[in-house]
Amino acid sequence: MYNYISNYKGRTDLVDLYGDNSLLLYALQLRYDIEDIISVASEALTDGSDDKKCDLIYIDRDSGFAVVAQAYMKKNPTETDLAKVNKASDLNTAASWVLGRNEADIPELLKSAVMSLRNAIEKDEITPLYFWYQHNCDEIQDIQNEMNTVTTTANALLKQHFPGKQINIIGTEVGNQTLEKWYINTTNRILVSDDIEIPLPYGGFEIKEKN
Repeated sequence: MYNYISNYKGRTDLVDLYGDNSLLLYALQLRYDIEDIISVASEALTDGSDDKKCDLIYIDRDSGFAVVAQAYMKKNPTETDLAKVNKASDLNTAASWVLGRNEADIPELLKSAVMSLRNAIEKDEITPLYFWYQHNCDEIQDIQNEMNTVTTTANALLKQHFPGKQINIIGTEVGNQTLEKWYINTTNRILVSDDIEIPLPYGGFEIKEKN
């Protein structure tokens, strides 16, 4: 059992509201330490009947990156269950719609997020563009191979439609191992085990309290 799972299941603010997309939002919050993930969800989620294989488009102009994601939630997964490989290849379709299709052809569900992403690329406001396949199974090489293909597809589209833009395309599988690593990083990030001496050249006051 991975440690992150019990923590995720306790996030009723996500699980109850967002169903199969709740783990995707949980992963996004773990990775980027997002304070108000509910507000992000209202803007970034694009999942729907005509989402063109794109469940989320998240743009962080302040930090200079964006995430395009496809999510898959296996019901009651066992240790031997694997995520669907074809869901990773679906991100090739997402890349085509996000980076290549004419604005008039883009479904209303996606249009605002896609145009915001394209605007950020045109203005050099993002450098890495991540394509995530997020799921709740163990990661396998077959899926990472598909993500490498997504990277190749997205790079070709970028070169064709945004010539001269220096965007680093990164295709990533976000499964159990990655989620566990991000969870551990968040729980251990303020651990200080060394004794640290701080010089006080101008003196100071010692304060002793009960706790």
